[in-house]
Amino acid sequence: MNRNVLALSCVAILVSACSKSGTVDVNSGGPRAVQTQARSEPIFYNGKHYALAYTYNDAMKVFDVKVSGTTTPMKPDSQKDAVNIASSSLGYFACWNFEAGVRAQAHPGVAVESSYFRNEFSNQIAVGSVAGGNIPLSQGKALYEGLELGTRVESAGLANTPWNLYLNTAYTLLPTARQEDVFRRLDNGLAADGSAAGNRLPYAPRHTVTSTLGFTAAAGWDLRLEAVHVGSQFSDFANTRVAPLGGDGLRGVIKPYLVFNLAATYPLPGMPATLFVTVKNLFDRDYIVDRTRGIRVGAPLLVQGGVNLRF
Repeated sequence: MNRNVLALSCVAILVSACSKSGTVDVNSGGPRAVQTQARSEPIFYNGKHYALAYTYNDAMKVFDVKVSGTTTPMKPDSQKDAVNIASSSLGYFACWNFEAGVRAQAHPGVAVESSYFRNEFSNQIAVGSVAGGNIPLSQGKALYEGLELGTRVESAGLANTPWNLYLNTAYTLLPTARQEDVFRRLDNGLAADGSAAGNRLPYAPRHTVTSTLGFTAAAGWDLRLEAVHVGSQFSDFANTRVAPLGGDGLRGVIKPYLVFNLAATYPLPGMPATLFVTVKNLFDRDYIVDRTRGIRVGAPLLVQGGVNLRF
């Protein structure tokens, strides 16, 4: 029997520009005019995107700083970086984003999607190391360019089985994560911790793969084994490859790691409830995930369980 092949392609172009009006001038040592206009600045901090929004508190004569994009309160060293932003004359922030992708279902039970992306930042705010706040936020031109691939294969669609054996894979290739010019510190305008045009941006692994092998029984219970691979990555702007002996742990390549996770769910018959159990870092592997505050390792073996109730 012939089956129709469904192929869906899409191209998306996103152009966004963020700019500030005026500058913020914090009084320090003498009567000076202070600009108190509320403002929001996009930042790339510790491998994540945030926005710093601050308003002037006339009663306290200070700026109230709030962070969007996270529910975690700002830590002391992060607050210092926020002050650096508030007391700096930041240039215009602009980014050009392009993404083109294809989705296809070549056969029932087999789905593939892939995309190409290119993100150009004319002025990106980034950080390499912030231990103790001694290496503050910096800004400069950056370019990210790469490919994403996702696949799903399942037996229910392929062989019409009453149970379902499935494999999901998500892969990101990031060959380009480049400092297009020297990233400069916000507090004094000097080069940030060895930054140089052409160097790779910190915390930007070339390869990231997440693959899940799972089985769903006809009765509804599900068992999944997940493998997460993160490739090697630099931890500073200078692209230091070997951590200095007796150093502070802020510099040096973060080696690639592979972590396995296990999860299972079981719906209780006749009840609006599902039992679940998860095992993170199944083989209790030690690996480095961060150097921004010295060496930080990933979470150890962790087992969690509970009940999901549906109302």
